Amino acid sequence: MYYKENRTATITILEHNFDESRVKVLVSASGDAKETPAVTAFTTNGDIHTAVVSFDKDGVYDISVDVADGAGNQAATYKNGSFVIDKTIGKAVVAGITDKSANREKNLPISVSFTDTNLESVDFTLKGDKTGVVKAEWQQTAIPDGYIYQLDYFNSGAGADDMYTLKIVSKDKAGNKVEQELLFSVNRKGSVYTFSEETKALLNAIVMEPSDI
Repeated sequence: MYYKENRTATITILEHNFDESRVKVLVSASGDAKETPAVTAFTTNGDIHTAVVSFDKDGVYDISVDVADGAGNQAATYKNGSFVIDKTIGKAVVAGITDKSANREKNLPISVSFTDTNLESVDFTLKGDKTGVVKAEWQQTAIPDGYIYQLDYFNSGAGADDMYTLKIVSKDKAGNKVEQELLFSVNRKGSVYTFSEETKALLNAIVMEPSDI
């Protein structure tokens, strides 16, 4: 029921004694939708009569059709069922650290919040340049229209001094995906640093000659 692209509903009625005044198309919109999409007038080709409804804004929609012929014979009500248009996904809001920041605090709580009602999954990868991949548990708490995730790994002086990379990958139920990456240092005992890939390659290429002394 989740779609990350526009949808078009085509209503086709096969009827010889067609009377458009006896057709009732009910479209409902809720959620993020600001307005209800309009139904076009019916076009006729012989006994085939067609109208279109375009859904091009984020929101929750439902559509049903009631139709009777010119003699008043009523067809069974058609109900599509609810579906969601969701073409965007919001970025995470990170608190406690900023990108390319140096952090000396003994307590360094990190929180990541999302305000996306259709959020499906969030994956965190925390990696230190010297420490390697950190196995840390993120605590999830529901907030209005989303979730907040908290990491206490660096609290109370825990966690080695190092250069860390935090990668956040979030996906929603419509298939939208966003990746974010933050680089930060923990340096409670002094400065920390890392080499770029170019510098590492240069250092690895240097051949140290034995000393004559």
